Amino acid sequence: MAKLGFPYYSADTDRFQDIKIKRLKKEFSCTGYAVYQYILNEIYRVKGCYVHCDENMIFDISEYWGIKETLVKEIINYCCYVGLFNKELYKNGSILTSLSIQSRYTNMCKLTKRKTRIPEEINLLSEESTENSDKSEKTPIFSDKENKNRIEQNKENPPSIPPSDEEESSISLLKEELKTISCCKEDFNYILNIHAIAEPQSPIWKLIEEVKESRKIDFRLTADSYLIPSIRSLVKAGKLTIKQLPDNPLDAMMMQLRNLSISEKDIEIISNLAMGNYKAVFTAMQEVTASKGAIRIPGKFIISKLK
Repeated sequence: MAKLGFPYYSADTDRFQDIKIKRLKKEFSCTGYAVYQYILNEIYRVKGCYVHCDENMIFDISEYWGIKETLVKEIINYCCYVGLFNKELYKNGSILTSLSIQSRYTNMCKLTKRKTRIPEEINLLSEESTENSDKSEKTPIFSDKENKNRIEQNKENPPSIPPSDEEESSISLLKEELKTISCCKEDFNYILNIHAIAEPQSPIWKLIEEVKESRKIDFRLTADSYLIPSIRSLVKAGKLTIKQLPDNPLDAMMMQLRNLSISEKDIEIISNLAMGNYKAVFTAMQEVTASKGAIRIPGKFIISKLK
């Protein structure tokens, strides 16, 4: 099989004058540019002209630069927003590429006397620009093994009570909406574990729309900074309820503490004070929920109950 990637690639010396790069750096500082360059490197190293950005790649980037996966997703979305990557290809197939990337790839193929292999469904170049392409061989984006992996990655844990057709349709729609605003896997599962969260009168629809509108303007409202804190506040106020808790009492306690928007520092203190006495913690949490916001610092309140 012919090699697709390259051991090195060229870079424009005027790239720092590119308004798209300037916007990226202004919005996400050097971290944004670092993530963008990591992706460019993977594009040219592996496939040459594109990359399938799945959850594994998101993790690899976050692990390499020591940042949160949610931040990686926000940076990628912003790169699409300003035009560094093609927005439609990423939205419809998690493919990261662009006209400039494919153009540079074509030039590199000519210099190394290779046939260009850009899959038809993602080709952004004109026919004249790809006259050196291998017409006799179609290059699929995903191999059979990769397609199988994608299917496995896209499976979600089913709810404990089988939903009706109407409920399932609403849940499917909610899943798609959460994906469009780059909701991370942990928050994704948390939201789907809330009772009646996908019903038409659920407050989540308005919150999602506010995040989507912000993405068109300034990206100030995100899933991580706005949607999830708002949902946790509604749970804390008793306006939304969790459907089920983990079987392990420690995991159940930790989940409920986070649902109450308690800081990780206070959660650690509570865990140390509890020493296996989870009943006392659950009793205190019930008091917090029953107060409907009257207890303004739930972490300190629970700690006081355990001392």
